[in-house]
Amino acid sequence: MRTAFLDLLTRAARLPINDLWNPLLAEWLAEIPEFIAIGVRLERTAPDTRPEFHLLRPVSTETMLAMLDWGHAFDSQPPEAPADTNAAYGLSPNGTQVTTLIAPFMFRNMCCGCLIIVTQPLSHEDHPDWMRFTEHLADLLFSRHLSHPRSQTIEVDDPRAALEFLTDMQRTFAPEPVGSRTTPVFPGTPESWHIESETRLGGFLRRLQSAFPIESAFVMQRVSDEHVHILAISPLVTDFMPAASAEEFLRQLPADIAELLTDLSADDQLYPIENARRTLFPGEQHGTATLRGQPLVQSFPCQVAGDTFGHLGVLMTRRPDPGAFLRLMTLISNHLGFWFAHQYRLRREADRSRLRKQINMTFNVITGSLEVEGIYDQLCENLKTLFGQEHGAVAAFSASHELEIVRRFGTPPAGFDPDKAVRSAGIVRDYIADGSAFGPVPTDSGEPVRFVFPLSPTPQVTVGSDDIFHQRALGGVILYNLPGNRPLGEDLLEMLNSLLNGFSAALRVSLNYREKLETIGELEGLIAQSDDQDRLLSKMIDVIQRLLKVKRISYLTLNPDGRTLSIKDGRDLPPGVIQTMQIPLGEGISGYVASTGETLRLDNIEETATKFQKRSLEHYFNRSLLSVPLVSKGPRGETEVLGVINVNNKVNGLTFTKQDQQMLESLAHLVVAALTNIKLLKTRHENDLLQLQLTMAKEVQTSLLPKVFDNIPSQIGMYGRSDPARQIGGDFYDGLPLADGRWFAAIGDVSGKGMPAAILMATTRIILRSVVQTTSDPAEILRRVHQQLGRELDGFFFVTMQAVAIDPMTGDGEMVSAGHGPLLACMGGNLTQLECQGGFPLNVGGSEARFDVVQFRLSAGDRLLFFTDGLTEDHAPTGEMFGMDRTRELFGALRDRSAKTLVEEVFAAADAWRSDGEAHDDLTVMALEYIGVTE
Repeated sequence: MRTAFLDLLTRAARLPINDLWNPLLAEWLAEIPEFIAIGVRLERTAPDTRPEFHLLRPVSTETMLAMLDWGHAFDSQPPEAPADTNAAYGLSPNGTQVTTLIAPFMFRNMCCGCLIIVTQPLSHEDHPDWMRFTEHLADLLFSRHLSHPRSQTIEVDDPRAALEFLTDMQRTFAPEPVGSRTTPVFPGTPESWHIESETRLGGFLRRLQSAFPIESAFVMQRVSDEHVHILAISPLVTDFMPAASAEEFLRQLPADIAELLTDLSADDQLYPIENARRTLFPGEQHGTATLRGQPLVQSFPCQVAGDTFGHLGVLMTRRPDPGAFLRLMTLISNHLGFWFAHQYRLRREADRSRLRKQINMTFNVITGSLEVEGIYDQLCENLKTLFGQEHGAVAAFSASHELEIVRRFGTPPAGFDPDKAVRSAGIVRDYIADGSAFGPVPTDSGEPVRFVFPLSPTPQVTVGSDDIFHQRALGGVILYNLPGNRPLGEDLLEMLNSLLNGFSAALRVSLNYREKLETIGELEGLIAQSDDQDRLLSKMIDVIQRLLKVKRISYLTLNPDGRTLSIKDGRDLPPGVIQTMQIPLGEGISGYVASTGETLRLDNIEETATKFQKRSLEHYFNRSLLSVPLVSKGPRGETEVLGVINVNNKVNGLTFTKQDQQMLESLAHLVVAALTNIKLLKTRHENDLLQLQLTMAKEVQTSLLPKVFDNIPSQIGMYGRSDPARQIGGDFYDGLPLADGRWFAAIGDVSGKGMPAAILMATTRIILRSVVQTTSDPAEILRRVHQQLGRELDGFFFVTMQAVAIDPMTGDGEMVSAGHGPLLACMGGNLTQLECQGGFPLNVGGSEARFDVVQFRLSAGDRLLFFTDGLTEDHAPTGEMFGMDRTRELFGALRDRSAKTLVEEVFAAADAWRSDGEAHDDLTVMALEYIGVTE
């Protein structure tokens, strides 16, 4: 019905000015089944004449007058309306019931005519629509009739006052230039937004009411996606009210304004009165003049580019010039629309910016988190605080590949069982298992789940191949279709996906870290097993195969003759090979590695040198290979190759990396240590053997740290010492010459303790020494070490490092830090502290990691003190830490000591502070003395 009315109004608007009363109007109305007749009656200019019909179809004048005055024309009582209607009825001359609708033509409290439409009896639902249509059609025809040159001339409202009002309004709502000093920092809370609206729009409503004959007015503003502000002014309001209830708010407004607001609230979901901020302003009384009939109540949308950002509504006690009034209100509503849109977009961007910042802060937190349970807790918290999702669950795949609920927040919909949904085939389980997202589901659909998001890792791609090796989804997030969950638009969904991708990556790193720790823990446990060498080696091979994720592995030992190798154990080898294989030293891949004592890493055996292509004894090797010797050191430092470990073809199809090589080399040292332990345990008690094992591991680690610094310039003196807290530690230090002539000194602390930390320490030091050969820029050295650790490690380890590069001829120096503590310096007799502003630990921060450089200059006699947190965090028996202040005081007292004396006395002070207690962390201290240029 409403569509037909809009079509009729559109056609009527196209009628020529000189032919407004065209009979076509009646023909168009006749297309609606309820229509009977139409009449347009205008007052004549002569005072003693009666109104005349300018349009009357399809009945006669007598018939129309009879239907207008049926109570006088017929001697009968008015009929009763049917039970399903409440409309008033009349009678046609033939006695049938009709409904007569009359809309007066009013101008300045004078009735200039009326529009009459007669229809069949109307139902309660149709009657309001017919009334609105009749009023709109009357306004349309009469406004065009007044503008006709031959019609009665009516005075137009004062254009100067309208122009002045528009100019003042433009100044009030003009947006400040971006970047100007007057541009405010956009308020961060809805309360601030509402206060600003009350200030500006309240003043606007007061000026609007005083400038024009407006009794009451209101403005609806779309403040943000979740907030709406409705402001109204009326003489019925006695005081400013910023927080009235919806019922009280409407009760203090004229009935027509309240009805219009209610209709807009029902038609447009953006403006529900119950959920809006509501503000009332007291208005002025314009007098007692009223219209004959209903007052003029009209609303105007505030739109920009097809989007509605608000509404302006007015109630007037007299009708102004229609043309001038419509032009004025259109200009006002358009200008309000632009200001509303400007404010809305600024607020939305500010809100999104805050959300992006909070997501980045979350990434900074979870990047360093290695606890899976903590990551799940943080995910649920972010879903609630950042995205307004109060009801949902997080599911994850267990070690047995079963999907199960690991976190719940809020409450599930009635009748919905999350545990059953993840166990049984259906939307939740199927989409999570497939790694696909589901939703959104309409809020009124009755479905229990609105969204399903997978927690999926990034696929791996084989180098030089188009093959993609997908890892299974880690789990998924389920968001329920409940009112407490905030609707998510496209931009919010995009940021939510970004958040979930970050959590997926953090979970993958944490799970990998857990897997590695469990594997390394199993390795450490295996070292303690000494009752059965064959059983120990078999389990050791299983652990290596799982840790490096390889298909084929073989372990070869040197035979008693010292000239051949035989396979002791392996996995995925051809039948009979273990029992019959004998490889002479120097022949084939294993013989070459055993004779040279050097690791061999091949990306493709088929493309290597000729000496490895004729490997008839090891024909089962193909594609990528990593071969590591088992080297033992004697009491005098002599080396002996005990055997070889070969791994062939990674499960994911990728080639072996430098990290894989360093990992297997470290494991090979453990194999050697384990074999040595087995021999020693035959003659020693189990406790003595365990202590020896740890001591040997410490010796291996300590041997990697320099006792003296080769090639150190004569202008520089340096000494370092490291004592692990648990026999095997993760601290290290080093000093190397750079290609540009400067001396490079570094100290580092790896994450974790025990064997994993020792392995990573050796790995990091190897990488550092390799990178120093390629560049002399300290910041670039740290960046490349960071990149290589990121490529070769899974991301569950991190390393803090502090380094300086010093020109021995000038004393000019640069310091860089990767999450390490401050560097203490004594320069010119003054104690100072060199500290970088930023810098994540190595292997943290991905490609965004940057390392700042601090410049300084040393003079002869100046000294630098490097140390790890094992010094400042060392505990006294009372529990008090040594602390940074005490460290500075100690350095100040020892500032004149040589580098070696300074380091040894710092260790002595730490021992005295700790008394008989055990060290809680590895302690590493290094001192550098600038001697200067001597003649």
